[in-house]
Amino acid sequence: MIKDSETNKIEKTKKSNIFWIVPLVIVILMVAAVVIGIFFGRLTIVTKQSSQKIALNTIVCDAAIVSRYNDAMYFKFRDGKTESIDTEAIKNLEKEIRVKNNSDKDPTCQTILFFTAIYFKEAEKAQTALDIISKLHSQYVFADSNLRNSQSLFTFQDQIDNLTSNVKGELGD
Repeated sequence: MIKDSETNKIEKTKKSNIFWIVPLVIVILMVAAVVIGIFFGRLTIVTKQSSQKIALNTIVCDAAIVSRYNDAMYFKFRDGKTESIDTEAIKNLEKEIRVKNNSDKDPTCQTILFFTAIYFKEAEKAQTALDIISKLHSQYVFADSNLRNSQSLFTFQDQIDNLTSNVKGELGD
């Protein structure tokens, strides 16, 4: 009888030890995983400094608009005779974007407006869009990378310069 009592005590002690050992082992493994992740660069700890601002990307021109733009800007046989861009669709898309709220805060909208202005040889509109794109770019807010004609920002001004020099040449200046 004494042995049964001692056996019960030993079993209870084992169960009590297992009850504490299993969670402790899990915690140790989790801490080890975090330390290893940080050490090998798979986990990064990011802190916000008091002087930093977090820029949230305002999405007005979503994937559907990007898709419509890409389709309209794609050279293909539209009238059965010549390969061309869908000029009417581009004009309609431009009008639609211009009336959308916060389109001036969306780099994707502004990039579409920029390339539309370049296509229609409207240097002022292109420059306005470029100014907004540059401001957003400096805040680390970028256009959708799925845009057709997506180029590096430093080439945008060259396109405006080429456009204005071509317009001056056409006018005989």
